Amino acid sequence: MWFVTKQKGCTVTMRDIKYFISQALRSFFRNGLMTTAAVFTVVGCLFIVGIFTVLLFNVRYMSDRLQNQCEIQVFIEDGTDEGRVAQMQDEIKAVANVQSAELFSKKDTLEYVKTEMFEGKESALVGFEDDNPFRDSYKITLDDISQVAATVSALKQIPNVAEVKNEQETIDAVLSVSNITKNASLWIMLMLIIISVALISNTIKITVFNRRKEINIMKYIGATNRFIRMPFFFEGMTIGFVGALIAYGLISWAYVACINALVKNNLNFFELLPLKNMSLPMALIFLAMGIGIGALGSSISVRKHLHV
Repeated sequence: MWFVTKQKGCTVTMRDIKYFISQALRSFFRNGLMTTAAVFTVVGCLFIVGIFTVLLFNVRYMSDRLQNQCEIQVFIEDGTDEGRVAQMQDEIKAVANVQSAELFSKKDTLEYVKTEMFEGKESALVGFEDDNPFRDSYKITLDDISQVAATVSALKQIPNVAEVKNEQETIDAVLSVSNITKNASLWIMLMLIIISVALISNTIKITVFNRRKEINIMKYIGATNRFIRMPFFFEGMTIGFVGALIAYGLISWAYVACINALVKNNLNFFELLPLKNMSLPMALIFLAMGIGIGALGSSISVRKHLHV
């Protein structure tokens, strides 16, 4: 039977906290089957949440990489003199969302074609030095790839700009995948959280029912409602905490295994974000969600089923 003295006021001492924790752990191990079911519901919920969290981190990682690699190329009209070409750099940099602008002259383009595209067949380009068919251009990197359409439109308004090329389809595809992943993650997380809260609530409800006589005695000798509720609250948090630890370990193991499989099969072109770069935020997300789910489930159960 629980031992308790009459509580005066609402002050919670360290002795009270130790008591709450000891009773929560006692209940955690005593309700074996229901506790196990609740823990693994949290594990299942957070494991799936972890999958979508990993996806979100990697979609953002790939988006950032694409943004750094994505270049808009601004081609300058034939016949534009060198002074005007140099002057255009400042005008291009002044456009909103432009991070940098690097001149890529027609000579540079011809040299690139020779060394990269016609290596070993340079004789095919003999005479192009005197009659260069390419145009001067600027390679531009952006601050925000989602604003690429507006940036292209503004660049086209600059005098002596002949054409603006960009990888709009690739950019749109990445942004679309990112948005779909975020929206799907939100709804799936919400559904799994509701399921976990419901099961934890039922687990706590059984604990309350099993201890109804003890609760009545506690109430009779003067224990406050708050004092009676706290062990259940800690029990729910313990269930969520244990579930979060197991889920984090599983998702970390699965993610490392996935990276190793990619490396083993020489799929290095599909580069994933290293686990160490997201381990801390992911651990915090797991713990916050696990403990939060447990606390919420116990609060709902106690409020509805503890008639004290």
